[in-house]
Amino acid sequence: VQRFRVADLPVVAQMAMAGFGNGVVPLSLAEVFGLVPAHCVLFPEAGVTLPISIVGRKSTLERPGVKPLLATLVGLARERLTEVADRLVS
Repeated sequence: VQRFRVADLPVVAQMAMAGFGNGVVPLSLAEVFGLVPAHCVLFPEAGVTLPISIVGRKSTLERPGVKPLLATLVGLARERLTEVADRLVS
């Protein structure tokens, strides 16, 4: 059995959809590609995570107006992931 490591997540999703094997992608990407819940296996809540980073200059990220924005983005991301997971489970 040949194994390949593909780092580009959209490519992983496209290869899995084309029948070249299985892939692990974020729920949001599975949704973008229209993968039906019946073709997805969800990891337990304490399972796989995909960290993201907000990148910027230290002086910019420390500004008073930016900190609330970052907190809002984190909250919205959590809400969105919960919505996607709920849709795929039901």
